[in-house]
Amino acid sequence: MGPGLVRAQEELPSLFDLGVSPGQATAVVLPVPWEVSTSFRRGTSGGPLAVLRASVQVDLYDPWLGSPEVHGMAMLPVPEELPGWIAQARAALRQQDLTGVDRLAGRRDELVRPLVAELLQQGKAPVVLGGEHGVSLGGIAAAAQEAPLGVLQVDAHADLRSQYQGLRSSHACFAARVLELSGVERLVQVGVRDLCRQEAETASGDPRIATFYDAHWQAERIEQVVQALPQRVWISWDIDGLDPALCPSTGTPVPGGLRWREALSLLRAVALSGRRIVGCDLCEVVPQGGRYRPGEGWDEIVAAQLLYRLCGWMLVSRGVHRPDPCG
Repeated sequence: MGPGLVRAQEELPSLFDLGVSPGQATAVVLPVPWEVSTSFRRGTSGGPLAVLRASVQVDLYDPWLGSPEVHGMAMLPVPEELPGWIAQARAALRQQDLTGVDRLAGRRDELVRPLVAELLQQGKAPVVLGGEHGVSLGGIAAAAQEAPLGVLQVDAHADLRSQYQGLRSSHACFAARVLELSGVERLVQVGVRDLCRQEAETASGDPRIATFYDAHWQAERIEQVVQALPQRVWISWDIDGLDPALCPSTGTPVPGGLRWREALSLLRAVALSGRRIVGCDLCEVVPQGGRYRPGEGWDEIVAAQLLYRLCGWMLVSRGVHRPDPCG
């Protein structure tokens, strides 16, 4: 059992210490601690549990948002099928059964898709919490099935490889798989600063893709990012899209990235533009040292703070919450 896979009898805090059940909550987080294709440092399987534990340290008033937690935020348990599938996928990878790994990743996506679809049908605001970046494909597919969708990808990496190390389901292929989903009409990438030539050629040659490279990034370009998005948006946030000072333990850190104020400004701009944020994901969070330890947790504290803002601005974009800052 990996660090992100929790035994049923283990007592856990509620998300942000709110004591709200998923049935009562408007924003609902689905933890998917899948970690199979990690190519550098490991530990993303511990992300969901570490973020949950760190969330109790988040003060719930935001100068821009006010107090969106009043609408309820909660985390579901890890789907019971996942631990066995993760173990099988890791065994298949050790045996170089790459087709088997991809097949199990497909089963993961087919598990996540109806769970997110049900949340959407209930009027909930879903967030998929990884785990490596591919865990969000099922959620994006569910949202795109309802109506055409744009994906805002905040990431250090383009993730546009058709396959990586023989795997189509690799975390390095996330965006390539997104573009294969029916209903995804636009992919807008922010913070990209580590990619191969083939990915750069794909980004420049596909009219569905708008890539805002970190080398050209300025906060003043946020409006250009927003204008590149359609009305329905899924925000897919790889934590390494941030400056690595904010996520030093993530598996594939890259110099550069969005600073905290830029990240919050981007979220605010999307939510206030009249676009509807239908869902989000937050991936590639690695607890400090690869495993949660009480009292250590810089990466997971940052992730919990970001998760709260993702939930809050998603509720604003849906008209559920009206920002009521004091200043």
